[in-house]
Amino acid sequence: EGLKRALQQAARRRANKTKLSGGDPKSVMQTSWIRGLVAVFTMFLATPVDSNRFLESWVTGCHHAFPDGSYFDLGSLARTPGRDDYVAEDSEGHTFFLNICADVQQIPEECRVLGKFMRAPGYLVTNHSQCFWLGTLDKVEWNLIEPADPDMGVEVQYYGGEECAPGAFRQFRFRFFCDPTGEMGTVSDYLVEYFPELCLYSITFPTKVGCPVKGHLSGFWIFILTVMGIGAVYVVGGCAWNVIKENEPLGVTALPHRRFWAQAPDHAKDFVVFLVDKITGLFQTATRPRGFEKVEEEFEWST
Repeated sequence: EGLKRALQQAARRRANKTKLSGGDPKSVMQTSWIRGLVAVFTMFLATPVDSNRFLESWVTGCHHAFPDGSYFDLGSLARTPGRDDYVAEDSEGHTFFLNICADVQQIPEECRVLGKFMRAPGYLVTNHSQCFWLGTLDKVEWNLIEPADPDMGVEVQYYGGEECAPGAFRQFRFRFFCDPTGEMGTVSDYLVEYFPELCLYSITFPTKVGCPVKGHLSGFWIFILTVMGIGAVYVVGGCAWNVIKENEPLGVTALPHRRFWAQAPDHAKDFVVFLVDKITGLFQTATRPRGFEKVEEEFEWST
């Protein structure tokens, strides 16, 4: 019963709004349709990146462009919830838990037992159940494996791990060798190398994304071109619909949702005014003196 009343009230409000604005029901439906599309698009953008592989590889920033124009995108290698971390070993039987451009999904149990809950893209668990984190995401460096030959692949090195000697801290690097055919194996097929003088662990990782991307576009231009494409489809499709189905003459009057877009500047102005008023109100509230004020009162005594 309550839902029914709410729907009836909403219908009356829409009807009153149509009367006050002087618009016809068709234009109101068109405006509502546009708002619905905007809401759906907003919900898509607000979807957590972990649930969308394509979106994640685009926004994680797991890519790099070198001054010579070589460009690498490793976003597809990042492990997300539900996907196991990469595992590798060295010649002594120590185990490495690794991720790329993100922290490991699961901190090793040996680390938890030792009270180590540091989030890190790499962990080392020794064959004596010791545990060390090997670097942090905020300390990363990209280099070409062979500066004179970008087609060889790319290195990603993480710094800031646990101390391994006085004043020296653990670090590790991925060496992503270009392997377009997948014939070089996987990361688990290679032993991790250790360079004690640098406290550096080196992981060999052949992969097709270790090859430089040819003729790439940055994320900004991909977004701009996508918006332009959607806009072109919207305008052309809307004009065709209005000319064929609504018998509108070909011209400005055939543009889709013409009234809505004509009023868009006014809506934008109203939004800016609202935003300024909101920010001003919050600022005044934050700067208003707090506490009690002393009030002096005068009394008259009568005899």
